[in-house]
Amino acid sequence: MKNNVQKDVEKLLSGLISTPSVNPAVAPSAEFAEKFGGEKRICEHIWKILSVKDFQKKIVFTENGRPSLIVKLPGTGKISGKKKCVAFFAHADTVWTQAMENPFKGRIEKGTLYGLGACDNKASLCVGILTLLELSKVKSRNFDFVFAATADEESGFTGIRSVCPSHVRPDFAIVGEPTGLDIATAHKGVCRWKVETFGKSVHASLVPQGKNAIYDAVILIGLIKRHLEEELLKEPAHHLLGRKTLNIGRIEGGTQPNSVPDKCNFIVERRLLPGETEKMARERIEKIFRKSRIKYRISLNFLASPYEISEKNQFVEKFCDSAIKIRKGARICGLSCATEASLLGEYNIPAVVFGAGMLKNAHSAGEMVKICDIIKARDIVISYVLDYLNR
Repeated sequence: MKNNVQKDVEKLLSGLISTPSVNPAVAPSAEFAEKFGGEKRICEHIWKILSVKDFQKKIVFTENGRPSLIVKLPGTGKISGKKKCVAFFAHADTVWTQAMENPFKGRIEKGTLYGLGACDNKASLCVGILTLLELSKVKSRNFDFVFAATADEESGFTGIRSVCPSHVRPDFAIVGEPTGLDIATAHKGVCRWKVETFGKSVHASLVPQGKNAIYDAVILIGLIKRHLEEELLKEPAHHLLGRKTLNIGRIEGGTQPNSVPDKCNFIVERRLLPGETEKMARERIEKIFRKSRIKYRISLNFLASPYEISEKNQFVEKFCDSAIKIRKGARICGLSCATEASLLGEYNIPAVVFGAGMLKNAHSAGEMVKICDIIKARDIVISYVLDYLNR
């Protein structure tokens, strides 16, 4: 038998799923992006839910006009000095998954809700909304609490950059992502480079007079594969994150079968460990490339820094205490993907990554989250805020 809290959370999450917010960068077409893309609808939907309370609201836009919603619950208690501020960040955009049936209609089975963005990241949006509403009932609050629904996490991290630190600079932060209710204190970074090779185009019947750019790209790709297998995978592993890795995820070259291609390019994605920089990783690859004497050009397409915070940080220890009190099996973990914590780390803002749902279910046709885990995530965040900040 469902209780009222479960019903309320199911309704809230179903409403968020039925409000499309697909990242336009990963939409299958311009028409699809126009109909189902962007964060405008979801920000309006969330604010409509929260307008029942006297929260402070602000909309912040990225350079390309993508909106992030910032909602603040100011402290009411009388304390000497500045009130501590804790922020809960949750990205509002989702990734399109073509194989999912009825992606914008939440389906509930045995306490689990299925739908596009169920765990990544609308479960975390739920947690932020629910936490705001519950904390607003506390009469004397010796803290400020901020919930930010950020834009464009899935393709560029531009939303968090437009929000923080210009509009929100908390003392502590929780980045909402599917961690299975564990507490992530570290994650890998990711950088992507476009590598281009150059040749000379001639008719395919005149091969000796041309130069095939694809052949040069294949040689460089072979060198990268050897770099992965003989160096990166044999270097010491991080205790939470494992080893450094890289991957060739895309290659393009040639225009037609009967021409020698004069251009080819491929994308290298490198996963960075804490302590590594994009420059360090790129210099290692370029050192290998130079030995080949092949003419190439390399340019950075995307960068999200790795992140790590000490497990002995006071904020981390107290948050873990709150998590274990509500979920005895909660533990510290690491994530192989990048999150918005990378930007917070650049500004020395202590943060953990935490939320309901499992990362393995994100971006999949079977994306889902357990309703009870959303409730536990809310309770853990509230417990931390009230136990350690409201004193």
